[in-house]
Amino acid sequence: EFAIIDDLKPIGKKSIVRAVKKLCLEDAEKGIAHYHDLKANYPDTYNFANEEDLNNLGYEVLATDDIKGAIKIFELLVSEFPDSFNPYDSLGEAYLLDGQEALAVKNYQKSLALNPESPNKKYALEIIEKYGGKK
Repeated sequence: EFAIIDDLKPIGKKSIVRAVKKLCLEDAEKGIAHYHDLKANYPDTYNFANEEDLNNLGYEVLATDDIKGAIKIFELLVSEFPDSFNPYDSLGEAYLLDGQEALAVKNYQKSLALNPESPNKKYALEIIEKYGGKK
């Protein structure tokens, strides 16, 4: 619904997620490479500051059952927003779905360290308790 408005914007930045979404859904690595290319070459054209858009893209990729692709998107999210708790929470969830419990625990711990009152606190603590001792 906002696509035409985004394309015709005379001022303001365009959605970076809209620019890379189709490619990310086909091949997350290629989509991420395109993201980095646009960030390097068109930093003033696209909005790279919207954490929620990138997080939602990760979940869209996850919904296609491409867990490895979603992990790559969430890793990008963490690298772009390293001081925010939610990217680590999302990455932890994807790692858990992929059977990588130790990495899930590590990311849930980081999420809680950044925001001890995370909305996902109870679940994160359950995962940490359940898998925290495993390697």
